Amino acid sequence: RRQRQMCIRDSYVSLGESLLLANLFLFLSLIPNLIGSPIGGYLSDILGRRLIIALSVLLQGSFMLLFSIFSNPFILFLVGLTNAFSFPVFLVYSTELSKLKGTTIGYMFGIIMGASSLSPAITGLIIDGFGFTFAFLFLSLLPFLSLIPLIKT
Repeated sequence: RRQRQMCIRDSYVSLGESLLLANLFLFLSLIPNLIGSPIGGYLSDILGRRLIIALSVLLQGSFMLLFSIFSNPFILFLVGLTNAFSFPVFLVYSTELSKLKGTTIGYMFGIIMGASSLSPAITGLIIDGFGFTFAFLFLSLLPFLSLIPLIKT
């Protein structure tokens, strides 16, 4: 997550924004984790894991799409908030589906850390090649694509 958040900050610097403003946007992307994770966990206990994961992914993709068009700091906050909803839910749901709880958590964290370490470089390459707006438009499609296996199962 830290590397993904640094990517957001570096993206704003590459657009010519001040480092102070870029760090403000980075701060706005961190605050939702304090709020969203407990809310997502609580709602998943009431409404069900799959529903919260699906809503989180759908909302995250939608807000990323809006952010790519408007670059509004409040939309960035909503991207972080909807991303944070699903993080604890993924971990709990994956352990509920597996007999090897420790292995499952280790695997989930490994995937999360691996993706987090690759995302800044890949996002930077896309921004360098096609621009900021296209990069975030493209990245907003990924959450929507991840709904396919969730719907099919």
